[in-house]
Amino acid sequence: GSLVLLLSSFVSTFLYFLSNHYAVYEYAGAKSISLKEVLFTKMTFVLKFFGFGFSSLLFSGENLEEWLSSGAVQGKQLFLLGGLILLFFLLMALLFLKDLFFGEKRGEKDKSLTGLFPALLLLHGLLSFALVFLSRYIFLRPEYAVQSRYALQYQSALLGALLLLYLNTGRQEAGVKKGREKAKLEGNTEKKRGAKRALLRIISVGITLLFLGGTLHTAKTELLKAPYRRLHYETMLHSVNRIEEMDEEELERLYEYRHGKERILKAFSILKERKLNCFYGK
Repeated sequence: GSLVLLLSSFVSTFLYFLSNHYAVYEYAGAKSISLKEVLFTKMTFVLKFFGFGFSSLLFSGENLEEWLSSGAVQGKQLFLLGGLILLFFLLMALLFLKDLFFGEKRGEKDKSLTGLFPALLLLHGLLSFALVFLSRYIFLRPEYAVQSRYALQYQSALLGALLLLYLNTGRQEAGVKKGREKAKLEGNTEKKRGAKRALLRIISVGITLLFLGGTLHTAKTELLKAPYRRLHYETMLHSVNRIEEMDEEELERLYEYRHGKERILKAFSILKERKLNCFYGK
């Protein structure tokens, strides 16, 4: 079984590198700029990219873009929000490492390594964000970080951080009974520990409600927009029969593919020839 898994991983990786070698990439709006130059001369863009990207874990990228364009929020506010979320992730990672390497000295080491899986989720999300930045910095547009097709890649970081927070809170609660008799001899020490545990519970509940509120707000806006999205896609479907009569600007605006009328018509000709998508069954 392990040999088959290893072989399948090798074959899929080989096919990826092979296809990537022969692929021809066309980037609309990309700049000829190196990563080093971006980091040293475009720090404002880098900070915005990271701030906006992590903010999209609380609210959807579409909502953030609308608030920015309407002036409801400023870029500084989104950067601060994203910075706080990133700080939360880093704190959870530090808590895991502290327990992993120094928990044994305090008698709190998690021998079952239950925090390993959430930590891997957190690492996956952060590395996914780094990959998005490395592949999209050439456009110099911080808005790319909040687009849903990218934001979904680092949602695992949020899940991992929340799980680590709950595990740490549960571990603190489990230690209450264990140290109760010893605490009777320590006097006020137990009161201080009780206050610390209560504070940790409040923080856990508060952070959970914060992200839950953001998710509910996003769900609400999506439900309100659903009829308009359906109308838009129906318009796209019914306009297929007259795409040759439409001008380039109208085509690009309707189909959100800004590469000129000729390439749009070519894309539709492929779909029509193979009877795919809107031409299925015709």
